[in-house]
Amino acid sequence: ARRAWAAEGGADLALNADALSEHAQTAHEACQDLANDNLRLAMKIFEAALQIYPKCPRAHQELGFCRLRLLESKAAEPSLEAALIYDPLSPAMLAALGEVRMMLGDWEGAEQSYTRLTLAAPHCGPAWLGLARAAAKIHPTPQGLQTAQNNLDRAERMGADPGKLVSTRKSVLELVARLERGERIPPAPGRHRAGRQGPAAPAAPFGPNMLDTLRLP
Repeated sequence: ARRAWAAEGGADLALNADALSEHAQTAHEACQDLANDNLRLAMKIFEAALQIYPKCPRAHQELGFCRLRLLESKAAEPSLEAALIYDPLSPAMLAALGEVRMMLGDWEGAEQSYTRLTLAAPHCGPAWLGLARAAAKIHPTPQGLQTAQNNLDRAERMGADPGKLVSTRKSVLELVARLERGERIPPAPGRHRAGRQGPAAPAAPFGPNMLDTLRLP
């Protein structure tokens, strides 16, 4: 366990061995508490680990996942963003950040996260599914909805969740029908850092199974 955590130090292995060992012990203890659903204590320990080694993406990630399990989506977002600073191609963190941004109504941010995820993990079904969901919200045009349908086809070939595929495809086809009737569909408003927020996606509980799905290889 210590070797695994130390390896995440990368160029920062110049940290003295005692500090790295303390970081490894602290992080491992937090993992045990997370498994036992003692989330508040786990968060405190991950925060302590980050005091020792602020550049550890795993600690930032797990802190974000704890907050998701506690349905604190807004607080989880900066933890996941911080994790991506130190591990910018992590499929798990890109997937989690995309979901969080959809929950917060930041559809453009979600689209960016899922676009990065398709580049980091092109065979990841949830990445193409998330990209389709975001595209349908912010590009409700004939071209945008065709792109969404193409992404749904990719997601289906790559084993994305069947239930989410069906519901998303139904939503996209309903938008297509509205366009064919001559309706004008406004794109979902974006969420700005200044505080204005678009309509959020329905909140879903982040249980252990969902978090395991987000910890993609």
